[in-house]
Amino acid sequence: MPIKIIKPKNNLSIVHISTHDVAGGASKVAWRLSEAQRNVGHKSKLLVGFKRSKSEHSFSFPLDVDPYLYNQCLQQGLLYYAFQGSHMLVNHPLVKSADIIHLHNLHGDFFNPFSLYFLSHIKPIVWTLHDMQAFTGHCAHSFECDRWQNGCGQCPDLSIYPAINVDKTHQLWKDKKLIYDHSLFWIVTPSIWLKNKVEKSMLKNHKVILIYNGIDTDIFRPYNKEQIREKLNIPKNIILVGCVADYGVFANSFKGGIYTFTAIQALREKFSNCLFLNIGSNGSSGVPYVIDIPHIHDEVELAMLYSALDIFLFTSIADNCPLTILEALACGTPIVTFATGGVPELVRNGLDGFVVGYKDSDSLIKALIRLASEPTLRSKFSKNAREYAIKNFDHRIITQKYEDLYKRIIEDYNTSKNNFKFLPLSEIPQIIKTTSFLVAYSRVRSMEPENAEKVYKINRLLEAGNLEEAEAILKPLLQEFPDSPELLNEQAVLKIQQGDKQGAKELLLKITKIDQSFYPAYNNLACLYWD
Repeated sequence: MPIKIIKPKNNLSIVHISTHDVAGGASKVAWRLSEAQRNVGHKSKLLVGFKRSKSEHSFSFPLDVDPYLYNQCLQQGLLYYAFQGSHMLVNHPLVKSADIIHLHNLHGDFFNPFSLYFLSHIKPIVWTLHDMQAFTGHCAHSFECDRWQNGCGQCPDLSIYPAINVDKTHQLWKDKKLIYDHSLFWIVTPSIWLKNKVEKSMLKNHKVILIYNGIDTDIFRPYNKEQIREKLNIPKNIILVGCVADYGVFANSFKGGIYTFTAIQALREKFSNCLFLNIGSNGSSGVPYVIDIPHIHDEVELAMLYSALDIFLFTSIADNCPLTILEALACGTPIVTFATGGVPELVRNGLDGFVVGYKDSDSLIKALIRLASEPTLRSKFSKNAREYAIKNFDHRIITQKYEDLYKRIIEDYNTSKNNFKFLPLSEIPQIIKTTSFLVAYSRVRSMEPENAEKVYKINRLLEAGNLEEAEAILKPLLQEFPDSPELLNEQAVLKIQQGDKQGAKELLLKITKIDQSFYPAYNNLACLYWD
């Protein structure tokens, strides 16, 4: 079997892998990027753990969780080790036909971290990080803790999402490093803030590129404020402040709801005509000056709500490159925010809004009151924000940056894959060595360049009728990789040429159980049945 060389081309086949297709910021990034890629002619699909949309471009895959193993991993604090379905992605038709795999969030109860090793050995990989979870022992944001730089362990807070019951953070960190050291992939961070952290982490030996998240500035644009407020029954003279967050800003622990609440209370002491729009709320806040609005699916409707605001107040205490900030900028909504994560890279202090120190509540309140007091300044910030968003964060710009990067990664994969590092079974934790893992392990190992060349030689020998020599090369490969569809198919072809058609049929049927998408087995079966 010759080694497949993936050549860069104008129209790429791209597969995005993420937790969900439409729920959450990271999923929105993947969804919007995939949509923008299709708009310029690429074949772009989503492969997710949980499909929430009805899109024909989004597909889920079986999670395959053994209840006993799940409980065992839960009790031992082994995050996501029970999920077996992601091991089988190496056999998925979308993955097999892809030119490049684009990973997003791999946490969220759907992906076994050891599956990354398999994917990186069969396809070019780029991984966009949306938080810190890829290089910590468990948490998506470490806050003040820097133990992720040297091995975690003795975790100060196991309750931070994704939470674990037992402190296995050192083992989880060590296992991640083992996987990454034996995998080839590029990393994209949507902020300099996260890029700097990656370069201090276990991922520092991988190539890291900065590409900010993008938004559709044709959808997210300024709409008529007066008309929208009329629909919402909000008078013109009201100073309307708002925020957008999953479950609402007061119910989302990462969004700093207490800072928002304190700031709005202080603002109302100065301006009794102030209201707060809590967009994304999953219930009533019970506060008379807060208007709770459920999650908005329609992006035009969401953009109109941004346009209705006088000020977008962002008090998040853990963030990277939040889409809500980009959306507010594109809608020309002035922003008051903490200097959280990558936010200071997006909002220019004194140009698009005010950026104050992290968790500096007093400065936040002062900035909010000043902006509420100066309508002329708000107009200036609004104009600046819109222009800045169009020039820097329009999805067409971001899509082109990713396309250029994909081609670089594909070229790098073709020149580097002969140097892939083999992950010895002896170094892999016993709890990981399930049947699904071992089948995928065998499959990937049998496809490595050295073994692929041997399979190619077997093909040539079978074509020339040198059955004994072909069998001599095939036999030790099958002993090492007994569940490899490629090798079993070669063995079936050998048996056909030896006259053992029944044995060949049994082998081919075995292949269809291992990998239902391995089409050479079906072709050979059809030939046997028609013979």
